[in-house]
Parts: sequence; C-alpha cells; structure tokens
Amino acid sequence: MDLDVNALIDWTVDEGRVQTRRILWMGSDPAGFWSIDIWDNHAWPTWVSREQFLAAWQAKNICFRLVDPFVARQLIDRPPEHFAHRDKNWQLIEGLVSQEPDIYNPRTRGPLYRDLSETRHIRLGTLHDLTRRFWQRGMTVSTLLPDWQKSGGPGKTRQAKPGGKKRGRKKTQDPKRRRHQH
Repeated sequence: MDLDVNALIDWTVDEGRVQTRRILWMGSDPAGFWSIDIWDNHAWPTWVSREQFLAAWQAKNICFRLVDPFVARQLIDRPPEHFAHRDKNWQLIEGLVSQEPDIYNPRTRGPLYRDLSETRHIRLGTLHDLTRRFWQRGMTVSTLLPDWQKSGGPGKTRQAKPGGKKRGRKKTQDPKRRRHQH
C-alpha cells in the first residue's frame, strides 16, 4: 500500500456514506497525513493519523481511486481570458499554499489567511474558495481555471415573468421626460 500526495481514497464512513479524500501532505514522519473531501463545498483539510488509516484499511473501509474526476475538466479547450483569470487566482494563493504543512492546520491557517487578506485587500471568502478548489481538484495551477461553463444556461431563452420585473439593465433616461429637438 503506497500513499502518495494527491492520491484519491474512497473512504467509507458512518452508515455506508463514502467520502472521496485527496491526500494533501505527508511528512517524512509516518504519523499521518492531511487530506480533504473533494466533493464537500465546505470541506477543510483534516489530519488523518496513521492509526485511523490502518484501522479503516483493515476494516476494508478504504479503496484507492485510480481516476481523478477533475483531470478531464482541465483538458478542455479554453479561451485566453480563462487562463488570464487562472493566473490571477494563482498569484493570489501561491504564497499561501506553499506554506506546508502550516496552511492545513486550523490553528496556523487562520493568521496566514488574515495576513494575506489585509495586505492584498482580498475577501477571506475568496481566499478560502480558491485554496479549497486548488486542494480538492488536484493541486495544480490549472485547477484554478474558472467554472464559467456552469454559469447562465447556454441555449436557454430567458423570459420576464408576467407581472414581474423586466429583465435587463434599466434605461438611463426616462422616455417620458425626453426633450424633443425641433
């Protein structure tokens, strides 16, 4: 059983529920590793001790996932503005995610986020979302590509609701007050 950083583990937890966890960091000391649930939008890195892992392994509650579900998303052809957005996001979090293992520990992570947020004037939520996406999707720069393909509703026609508000931007001038030029 070889554990590597970025490996995916399907871990059966309470009542048959399965978490897919990505290994984020393993030190030279085999005491355990930091991992994150890749499907939980509110997940944070958690420490898994060697004892926890071995107990789950012996109980057959763990199996290794060979296919990374996020790799295919990174290989899609993208317009240049997506790469510019990715690079901007990477510049924001590069200093944070390089501070391993401190960035995974909740006690040391908070001050790291606050310092960056205050110096760069970035919302904490933005930093949280970007680092979580980076960790959950495979810890490469391309994991920060935007998910704009999920936005809108390609091919769907939007209509105003009867009796509801009109769609679109309001007019800058009121047509009733417009002056006529003669």
